[in-house]
Amino acid sequence: MKKRIVIIFFAALLLLCACQPTPDEPPVLQKDQDLMIQKGEATLAPEETYTPPEVPERYQYDYQEGTLTVHVDAKVSVPNVPLPMARMRAQGFDQDAVRRLLKYLANGETMITNRTHTVATKEQIGADLEQAMQMLEDESYKDADITEEEWKAYIADLQEQYRKAPFEADAKQPENGETDGTFYTEESSGIQYNCLDAHTDSALIWIWSPLHADFDASFRYERGDIPYYTMNGAVELFPDSPQSEKINMTYAEAMQKVQEIIDATGEPLTVTHVYLIGDPMNGNVDGIVQDAKHWAYAVQCQRTYRGVTVAAGVPGTTQTNDLFALGWEYETMTVILDDKGVARVQWREPLTVTEPISDSSNLLPFEKITEIAERMLRVVYLQYTDASQEAEQRREIAVDIRDMKLELIRIREQDNANEKNGVLVPVWVFYGDIVETDYWDGEPDVMYTSYGCGGGCEFREGDEIVLCINAIDGSVIDPLLGY
Repeated sequence: MKKRIVIIFFAALLLLCACQPTPDEPPVLQKDQDLMIQKGEATLAPEETYTPPEVPERYQYDYQEGTLTVHVDAKVSVPNVPLPMARMRAQGFDQDAVRRLLKYLANGETMITNRTHTVATKEQIGADLEQAMQMLEDESYKDADITEEEWKAYIADLQEQYRKAPFEADAKQPENGETDGTFYTEESSGIQYNCLDAHTDSALIWIWSPLHADFDASFRYERGDIPYYTMNGAVELFPDSPQSEKINMTYAEAMQKVQEIIDATGEPLTVTHVYLIGDPMNGNVDGIVQDAKHWAYAVQCQRTYRGVTVAAGVPGTTQTNDLFALGWEYETMTVILDDKGVARVQWREPLTVTEPISDSSNLLPFEKITEIAERMLRVVYLQYTDASQEAEQRREIAVDIRDMKLELIRIREQDNANEKNGVLVPVWVFYGDIVETDYWDGEPDVMYTSYGCGGGCEFREGDEIVLCINAIDGSVIDPLLGY
């Protein structure tokens, strides 16, 4: 299976194209977030009743040029509440939410931490304490964006550790034992993490949550006997889909179980996609090819803010079109359930709203959005086709859009690519597939790829963000750049 990778050439090409002035085209990159926010802010008077924007039930559009084909037959969805704006950041996982979630998932089984470590001696802690005192004196701790109060608290903690620490260099203290899901703190390359590595009789637990959100936060709970489920051959399901004979758990039972998981987190998450998946083997690992023997529901959940979903594409996309920016995945929670119950819960990059900006937003008319979309689908994807060589060595791009949703997306804080701070803004998101077919010596190599065509997979992994248009000013947001 081809892994999702960054192809530097294409990423650089996209950046170069994005920076070129294009007459009569909307801005590809938002240059002034403050101006955009001012333009978008709208306040509804208390006596006013919100009316959703007028949109058709479906939006259709077809385009073909060279080896680019665009087909749009999309269901159009709008929320029945105003579109807000807010400042937010990646905050890692809330300790109480993790405890509640793990208590639910453990279902009465005892959770045992896998952690053991060597207890630091007075000599080791004394060296750290001496360095911390020196950094307080020369104020170099400020380089890590830490306040004086926080640094003094850190020194006080070191002093307490020093008081309790043993003299013996080989003193060991096992930490295996029961846990209620409480984090312990580790440090790697100067970055502190809240962690948990634990197990029950039937499942494994890994949690990785940077204290300052400088790197990815990930929660994973996985049953020990889970089959190797993949999205290869996945079929999307809906509430009115016929019950599959491949799995005994009903759709309604699966949705109830997922809602219980969401309730345990206490977070405003909602189900956005449901797939029936299996464990087929395609021979890439060991040469064995066989049909799926086990089946499960894969349920994707996304955050909502004031009743509006926050957009996300295929879970686990980590590439970025900014070669120097900190990678930042969109928040998703994926729950896999089979006839044995919960097989896996994977939750990535939770976000926290830090400051509301506006309860409602001024939005461009639907017709203006589709006008921009029809131009920009060509601009974005035609550059990745290649019909200049012999026919048997061409590259084709086929874009297929099935959903068009008015929702929110997080964009990066302007001029701050190395921190995970941003703004939730209203956007029109076009979801579907981007299929790249390369012909080398006449043999087609087919990949489901992502915005920017920077890599892909040989099978469909879920709905990708094909195009994302700022609903306030019409600028095109690159989901991999994050702005």
